[in-house]
Amino acid sequence: MSDESRLHDEVIQVARDLIRLDTTNAREPGLGNETLCAAYLQDYLARNGVEAELVAREPDRANVVARIPGSGFETVAERPPQPPDSTVAGRPPQPPDCGGPPRCRPR
Repeated sequence: MSDESRLHDEVIQVARDLIRLDTTNAREPGLGNETLCAAYLQDYLARNGVEAELVAREPDRANVVARIPGSGFETVAERPPQPPDSTVAGRPPQPPDCGGPPRCRPR
């Protein structure tokens, strides 16, 4: 089985697991239980080497927060290099465009 197939199967399994959790969004205080979903994702991330924490104003309505550190500029796709002296419509050369946040941002 290829890495792509394994990743596809893993994504499907995580989606199935999340769908099975009762996270009904009730409007009454103390109901909703989104924390089940957040705790599942926190555990999933931990098994894959990513530290995460649960943050909540209400115990049953937690969010999962994780940070994956990068180094320098982060890009989603490789772009071919452009010559440093290239100009567009008479404008001076510009730094490479990564598509803007969240795809590219300086640290």
